Amino acid sequence: MGAQVINKFSLNVIGGYTAGINGFEMAGAFNIDKKDVQYVQIAGGFNVVGGKTVGAQLAGVYNLDLDSVTGAQAGGIANRVKGSVTGVQLAGIFNHVEKTVKGMQAAGIYNHALDSVQGVQLSGIYNYVKNDLEGVQASGLANRVKGRTSGLQVAGLANSSKGEMDGVQVSGFLNYASRLKGVQIGLVNIADTADGYMLGLINIVKKGYHKLALSSNETLPINLSYKTGVRYLYSILVAGYSPGVNEKAYSLGLGIGSDLPLSKRLAWVTELTYSSFYLGNWDAMPNFYRLQTSLQVQLGKKVSLFAGPAFSIYDANHVHPATGYKTSMPATSSFGWTAGINFF
Repeated sequence: MGAQVINKFSLNVIGGYTAGINGFEMAGAFNIDKKDVQYVQIAGGFNVVGGKTVGAQLAGVYNLDLDSVTGAQAGGIANRVKGSVTGVQLAGIFNHVEKTVKGMQAAGIYNHALDSVQGVQLSGIYNYVKNDLEGVQASGLANRVKGRTSGLQVAGLANSSKGEMDGVQVSGFLNYASRLKGVQIGLVNIADTADGYMLGLINIVKKGYHKLALSSNETLPINLSYKTGVRYLYSILVAGYSPGVNEKAYSLGLGIGSDLPLSKRLAWVTELTYSSFYLGNWDAMPNFYRLQTSLQVQLGKKVSLFAGPAFSIYDANHVHPATGYKTSMPATSSFGWTAGINFF
């Protein structure tokens, strides 16, 4: 008759099979309950509940709930819930919820939610939410949200939000958002559209700010820059060259810039860049820090001219240029100029 009785107290040396628990249940190996469990369930091996679980569920290996869980669930290896979770899930390897999570999931390897999450996901490697996230995702490797993200994503390698990202993404390498309305911080930041900010080495907005600039300045007569991101904060990759006889020099660098419109055809551009110079010696390459501002005039839809002053700091590092390379480098700090043309 045990499978037809709802117990208030159940103590099983090996395992128990009951209709349900409305109190306390403990087993050395397993507990199997056909219907609901309330308050406390503990097993050295696994717990299986056919109905709802309310309270605390603890297993040395695995918890399986065919309905919802409200409270705290802890499994030495894994937890799996066919319905929703309201509360806390803790697992040594993974948590898997097929509906919504309201609370916290924490796992040594990964967390998986097939609906939305309101709360926190913490894992050693990977977090996944099929619909929307409102809260925090943090993992050692990667986070992925297929819906809208409102909150914080932190990952050692990469974050992805297929819907709108209204919050902050921080990663060691890559951040992606379909529509960015917050902030991305990483080496590479990518968005389809952006109304927020990108802070990284490479910022790409598919439907955003893209310019290729050809310019000259007091140090190098030929400079090529690629600018990408959003208009008010974009990243810059820059390369320079001096082809003159006994004046050869090469530079490669990066930076950030801001393009602020003054009118339909005029804009004020401010850029901060860092470059390294090659003067014939790979072991001693001087550093060049430059702040420049310019007035930009739009000539057509994809062409603009710019010119303005600049301030540079040159760190020579006791460099002695090789024969044929540029020796007339600027002083430690100096004022200069820039002028050029933008395409796109």
